[in-house]
Amino acid sequence: MRKSLWGNFVSSTKKKTQKLTVLLLKDNISSFQDALRNPDALKRIPLRSELPFEGEFWYSTSLSRPPKWIEFIQPSLDLDLNEISVSNASGVLFIKTEKRIFAFTFGYGRNLLKPDCYELNFGLKVVLNRIHPNRLRSLDLRTYEDMMLATRKQTSRGADLGVFGLDVSRDLLRAVTGEPEDEAFAKRLTGADALTFTAQITIDQLGEKCKQILEAYYDNRYKQYFGWVDYLNEVRDPSLIKFLNSKLEEAIKNKNIEKLHLAPPEVVDWQSIDKFRITGTRQQEYDDLDIEEYLNVLGDKTNNLTVEKLKSYRVSVRWINNEQFQDKWSLFNCIVWEIIHEGRLYVLIEGKWFEIDSSFAERVKSFVQSIPPPVYNLPTARTGERESEYNLRVAQEDDSFICLDKILVKPTDAVSSIEFCDLLSDKKQIIHVKKKTRSATLSHLFAQGTVSARVFLQDSSVREKIREKIATMDNGERFLELIPDASQRPNPSSYEVTYVIISKKIGSDVTSLLPFFSQLNLMQNARFLQGMGYKVALQLVAEEEC
Repeated sequence: MRKSLWGNFVSSTKKKTQKLTVLLLKDNISSFQDALRNPDALKRIPLRSELPFEGEFWYSTSLSRPPKWIEFIQPSLDLDLNEISVSNASGVLFIKTEKRIFAFTFGYGRNLLKPDCYELNFGLKVVLNRIHPNRLRSLDLRTYEDMMLATRKQTSRGADLGVFGLDVSRDLLRAVTGEPEDEAFAKRLTGADALTFTAQITIDQLGEKCKQILEAYYDNRYKQYFGWVDYLNEVRDPSLIKFLNSKLEEAIKNKNIEKLHLAPPEVVDWQSIDKFRITGTRQQEYDDLDIEEYLNVLGDKTNNLTVEKLKSYRVSVRWINNEQFQDKWSLFNCIVWEIIHEGRLYVLIEGKWFEIDSSFAERVKSFVQSIPPPVYNLPTARTGERESEYNLRVAQEDDSFICLDKILVKPTDAVSSIEFCDLLSDKKQIIHVKKKTRSATLSHLFAQGTVSARVFLQDSSVREKIREKIATMDNGERFLELIPDASQRPNPSSYEVTYVIISKKIGSDVTSLLPFFSQLNLMQNARFLQGMGYKVALQLVAEEEC
């Protein structure tokens, strides 16, 4: 035992620098054994009676075996590599203090614990409450854009948040590393679910260190510099996920689907899609991903829908000019749904649950509601009219507009081309149009407006290409003066980026039409546009019978 990777620490009485990893067990775990996956397969050693805290040490040993890579390399060698072997030593040191249980893990010790026995984000909260705000070294982030992006940002020396370029309205902090304000607490801290700290410490001092860690966990000091971490959190508690999934099943069976939508979990070219198919309705073909239509076709089988079935059901796409359907996504991953539980907003998107801080959700809602209408309104749309048909008709019926829909230009050094806008008005409105269906979350529309506006300002070659396109169009000559040539830079304050959303059902409040993440994306892109100097406008266009 004394030669094992934890044995030196347990037996040492000298204050050496140790790097330790600890988890805090949930308060409903009353005994050490309750936290273990398979205690019967482990060995237990009690702690010395003279230690100033209660605890136990559990460990497993495994027989030495050849590493897996030997099977690959051995055929190329003249001699056998019999003397090379590996073993997986695992241990957990439990310490009980202040009526809470801490689990220090060694080797693969975390695998000995039940996955739902410890507090999520425990280490993250401890670190945020004790770290020096100007001594951050590494951040692990998950960012919601058109998909979830996982990134790690590191600095060569301690720095503040500004160096990392965070967008606090969309970045989820999953782990942080840095130096604490009080060096007596630790030399370095890393926090996620577990806390990893480097400090000079002996085994006798672990009980007191646990009290300090627990005090840091209960603290709210993080709100001063890191309060934004509460805005948006991925739900990872299995019991809460199970409850939320049960509420989803209940809503579907009761057809309480006002806040439930279907949306592809990736950016798609809607103009290229012909039909959809969804498991459970045989050969039924859908023009759109409409949850209401799907449930109506499903009929009585709706009562048998479970989350597991939703995960196994598939959504297939048939592209225009293609006879075959292509299997694309899980039906569950296409669901967008929102529910308020115990005063908190929970959102399901791309197969993951998120908890939204209520005050943050209200700020997003207020921002979206504050976006003004355009300087010149667009007319109503006709039932069944495609976006391209609508754009063309608007320009044909009103010479204040020119249709630039599907006209692509390629920015300098770009890999792909972009669409500058759908419509351009003689009042310098750069207009982007999207037909809102149950399958459209509109995030791509908002991002498109930002990309085109930025390129319009920065890339003179793009402006020249737009001018060339307009010059060849009927009535185009009078719009050329709206697009400066390469010798001039546009004044963004004279332009309005206008988002137009076409929908069958519109009310006075756009936030009732948009899911939360669409609202969030609209806010992020509108702020970016305003920061560049543009005016931003939003119009809801009704879809009506002729």
